[in-house]
This record gives sequence, structure tokens and C-alpha cells, in this order.
Amino acid sequence: MLFVCTGNICRSAMAERLARAYLDDALGDDAAAIVLRSAGTQAVVGSAMHPDSSLVLAGFGGDPSGFTARQLVDDMAIDADLTLALTRNHRRAVLKAAPRALSRTFTLREAADLAGLLKEDGELPGGTFAARCRALVGALAAARSGRSSSAAEDIADPIGGPVEVHQQVGEEIAAAWCPCWTESCDSGLRQSRAPRSPAALLPAHWCPELSRRAVSWRWGRPPPARRDGSGRWGTAPRPAGEARWRWSRRRPHARPSAG
Repeated sequence: MLFVCTGNICRSAMAERLARAYLDDALGDDAAAIVLRSAGTQAVVGSAMHPDSSLVLAGFGGDPSGFTARQLVDDMAIDADLTLALTRNHRRAVLKAAPRALSRTFTLREAADLAGLLKEDGELPGGTFAARCRALVGALAAARSGRSSSAAEDIADPIGGPVEVHQQVGEEIAAAWCPCWTESCDSGLRQSRAPRSPAALLPAHWCPELSRRAVSWRWGRPPPARRDGSGRWGTAPRPAGEARWRWSRRRPHARPSAG
């Protein structure tokens, strides 16, 4: 399975390591049969994951250690059983390198939407998770004709933005990835088109709030404690007599040119 973005230090890097964490948790030792890779169309080759993306990934339970960015080459797209691009432009770049991979190449959100549209009476064929994944890819390709492409498929590049933008991108990737792998982990395709909440698909110990807390602590901000009635994240209550929170100014640091 291949994830593709521009620099391979933010979006596709988070997607690869987040997918690995989810699969390891769901499948245990069987997850080793699924090979996950990521690459960039203009990769910052050899670079580690962007520090803000690493922080967000760790908050979701992923491990950014040891990651190095790779340049997309033709063989990657040709060999992948499934390629998930972060935008439509990345999908076009993959298909330019491997035109015959059309039936195996989607944007991440496109694959998630198609998984939500699938209605099958039987189970996915195959006795292993890898076999069910291949069957799911075929089902996604068959369902593609009933769906139109739009700009809503694109997950924006967080490079150059504050850490909160990386946080938002991480949540979008997690929400799009969950329907894809859940369909393959289940014994068969879902029987209803009623959408399921992405939060309900996540393991209980992975919560966006944990990542938000990591983001807050990284910059010396008070950690969010709860959501109020308006849906906004509130700050932790301050005990009587305690000094007011002091918000530190974000320290500038060098940022790569692409993500």
C-alpha cells in the first residue's frame, strides 16, 4: 500500500505511520503481511518527518521515529496493490508514472467515500486480511463510475502553517483512513449506507483530544480539558487562587519548503 503527497514529510508520512499503528492494533502479528510505504512527487529526500506532523502523529498513537522521505518512482506505483493519494494532483502524478494502475489508485477521501457506498450481500473473498484488501480494491474500482470527483477530495498541505493546521490535517487523514481499513477487517462489506462516526472506528485509547493536548503542551499552552456546549475546546479549570495561565509565544524554527 502506497501513500503519496508532495514532500513526503507531512501528509503521506502521517498517513503511512498512522495506518501502521491502526493495523498493528487491529491485527496484531498479522499486520506484518501488509507493507506500507509513502513517497512524494517532490520529496525532501532523506528528511525526517516534519516536527509538527510528528507531534500530531504521536498524539494519535503513531510512531514517527526512523522515518525518511522518499521520492516517488515508477516502480512504486506499478508494484503497489493500492495507492492512496492525498490530492487529485498527486493521483494524476501516480497515473502518469503508472497508467495501468488506474483501478488501484484513488485519493484517500475518494476511497473512503467509495467504501461508504459499497453494498454487497456476501463477504469479501479471501481468508487473510491481505486477500480481503485486494478484493476491496476491486470493489472500490467497480463503484467508482457512480461517483464524481471534486476539490473536496483534496487534503490541504499543512506546510508553512501553525501546528494547529497539522493537527487538522491529521484528523482528516484519520477520519478518511478508518472506513477503508475497517471494511477489510470486517468479515464482509457493510450492509447499510448509513455513515458511521470516524470516532467510533478508532481504538478507545486514540482520541483527537490526546493529540490536541500534545499540541498545547508543545507550545506552552493550557491543555484543552473538554468541549463546552458550543462544541469548542475549553481550557482546564483553574483552582482558586492559582495564577492565570501564561501563554508562551511560539518559538520560530526552520521549516522545509514542501510537505
